[in-house]
Formats: sequence, C-alpha cells, structure tokens
Amino acid sequence: MIKGAAFGVEGAAVIPEFPGKPGNLDPQPLTWEVFDAIGKRTRWPDPDRYSDLLSSMRATRGAPFAERLTKLESSGDQLNVRSLTGEDVVTTRPQLRAMVSIYS
Repeated sequence: MIKGAAFGVEGAAVIPEFPGKPGNLDPQPLTWEVFDAIGKRTRWPDPDRYSDLLSSMRATRGAPFAERLTKLESSGDQLNVRSLTGEDVVTTRPQLRAMVSIYS
C-alpha cells in the first residue's frame, strides 16, 4: 500500500488514456451520449446570425419564398435579408440563390 498525505492507494498506479480506436469502446456510445459528455466539459458556442438564417430556411422548407424572409433589401451587389427568427444578414444574390435552392 502506497500512502499519501490524505489517502492510500493499493496496487500499481494506472495511467488514464483514451482508447486507441473506436472499436475499443464496448458497447459503442450513441452520438447523443458523446455530445452530452462533451457538453458537460465545454460550452457550446451560440449560433450566429448566419446559422439562424440557414436554420430558418430549413424550417420553412416548402413555404413560398415571400413567407420565408421578413426583410429583403437590395443595395448594389449586396442583399440585406432577415429570417423569421433571426437578425439582419448581408449576403449576395448568388449566395441567397444557393441557400434557397438547397433548402427548397
């Protein structure tokens, strides 16, 4: 028995390590279990306004374009758009066309 200042440890010390391959975990953890464990050790960043725009575009999939955005203003090559739940986002026409085609 090895005696320390506040406690005693029996046997050889074991060095903690991550498993070498995902196959070493038995049974395999579910994705939500992995994210839950990571979330307890770190802080997830809040979504930015671009993420809010994409999320809103995905949530309103299939709705008419005019109902998907609350604001659409043009100034030269730039468009100022606002999703149903987000803040203003400055984008270009090709970028907005790509978002609409992906989330239609």
